[in-house]
Amino acid sequence: MFKQIPTLVLVTIATLLIWAFAEAETLLVKDIAADLAFEPDAAGDRIVGLLDSQGETVHVMVTLEGSRAALDDAERALRKVLKFGANAAGVPQQAGEGLLDLTQLLKGNAALRAKGVTIKKIDPVSARVLVDQMVTTEVGVKVDVASAELDGPADPKPARVNLRHPATLASLINDKTVVTATPDAESIARLVAGRRESLLAVRLALPANLVGERCVKVEPAQVDVSVTLRSRTASITLASVPVQVLLAPGEQPN
Repeated sequence: MFKQIPTLVLVTIATLLIWAFAEAETLLVKDIAADLAFEPDAAGDRIVGLLDSQGETVHVMVTLEGSRAALDDAERALRKVLKFGANAAGVPQQAGEGLLDLTQLLKGNAALRAKGVTIKKIDPVSARVLVDQMVTTEVGVKVDVASAELDGPADPKPARVNLRHPATLASLINDKTVVTATPDAESIARLVAGRRESLLAVRLALPANLVGERCVKVEPAQVDVSVTLRSRTASITLASVPVQVLLAPGEQPN
């Protein structure tokens, strides 16, 4: 009887391994919550905005089918926000308001497909979005040196830059729109009064009416600024003044 114990142990271990493998590969169905978002493509000319969602993500419930291992792997992946570009599958091709096909969007996600799961259902199946074109408008640069006193105007280089923005914001931009270069106080304090100097890589700020708007940026984001800090030493030029020459007694001629 004792001679059969090793055989029984091996059979038991093999049975458990087969059972564990079969359990891992058995097809199961699971509902997993996911958050989807869109990010602008740096080289693209379109953006997608979600109209019915709070914030910039849409929450969905995804019903997936797959092995236990595949479902666990997919659930870990869906704990992070899935981000898509404006040209992803399911995104309306025309600019303006439209319906985003969430099923097509998720089925087109290569990372999720690689997990070996099948999408059985998505709730909701669609979302209202606004597809917008990105455009470029050239605007001027204004320099703000706060309370510093300058001798002559400040010259930004370049004096005009590109403002990249969604086309729907075009009405907020006109020929008076400027971005602002504001040198920091420490940089200005290091300037030598009366000498023309350059402040390098001064960051540009958006116009107040565009602050907080999505996908608005300035290209380039920084400019150099040439300024002359006013000297506190005053000078006066007189047409003529009387001059008296005095010599020491020993230096006077005999």
